[in-house]
Amino acid sequence: MLRRLLLIAALCAAIDSKADVVVRFRSNADMANVISLMMDGIESVKGDRSHSAVTISVDGGMMAMMGSSVPRETINIARLDKGLFWELDPQGKTFKESTVVSHRQQLSQGGDTYGEGGESDYDWTLQVTPSGEEQIVNGLACKSYLGKAVGIKKSNPDDSIFITCEQWLGQNIPASAEVKAFQARYADIVGVDQIWAQENLSSMLKGFGTEFGILADSLKRYEGFQVKNVILIESSGAGLGESAGNTVGAMMGKNLEEGDSRQGGRIKVFSLTTEIISIEQGAIDDAIFEIPEGYSKK
Repeated sequence: MLRRLLLIAALCAAIDSKADVVVRFRSNADMANVISLMMDGIESVKGDRSHSAVTISVDGGMMAMMGSSVPRETINIARLDKGLFWELDPQGKTFKESTVVSHRQQLSQGGDTYGEGGESDYDWTLQVTPSGEEQIVNGLACKSYLGKAVGIKKSNPDDSIFITCEQWLGQNIPASAEVKAFQARYADIVGVDQIWAQENLSSMLKGFGTEFGILADSLKRYEGFQVKNVILIESSGAGLGESAGNTVGAMMGKNLEEGDSRQGGRIKVFSLTTEIISIEQGAIDDAIFEIPEGYSKK
């Protein structure tokens, strides 16, 4: 009987330790030299709860010269068990609360998420293949998978978009199963992949073509934990400012026209590199999944 109790206790301890995972990650985003952002984050996952603290800093570009480059920290708490999401502002000691419905609307910014919506203005060709490359990324053994999408505008064949997405997927990484399980539950409840939602990219990327979602989904069929992801969006340059339709887009178009950014007849419009710095198991205090004392609701 004592041996059986000890076995049960050992199994429970193993389950508890697997449920607590801390992931450190880093991202770098560049929008045609208009703005370059660095994002350093720590995400703690425990069952249906997550706590993500991200420090965002302007690393360069035209926007860095126009505004403050002081790093800004944001904290997001997802309580899938309660159907609630909290966005905390540590500087102002305030927080915003959203439900599943309002959170979904916020992420999509009132529109469709990528890969959805009406007929595309472009004719697309997609290709997803294993690159065959194996690489150690921050101590984690990974395999590389490459996805490409080329879109030619129906009304103007000279207007083309080139999307490249390369992922490095780790195999049998300790603690990754719990993170993937949380991401799957998040996507199922909210309707947006948690990776894109965390960096608020889903609504922005859809502007470069609805096929981005199909390309991203095609890469998901490969087994493994995403350790590194590199996205590159290029354009032929024709109608870039016109298709952007906003102030930032106009700045991008002007900046690209004045700069010598062309390589092989293409202009880099957007790039994003995200990588896992470390992933570890360890006990997490339940208090971090609650609103801290002294915060007021907006």
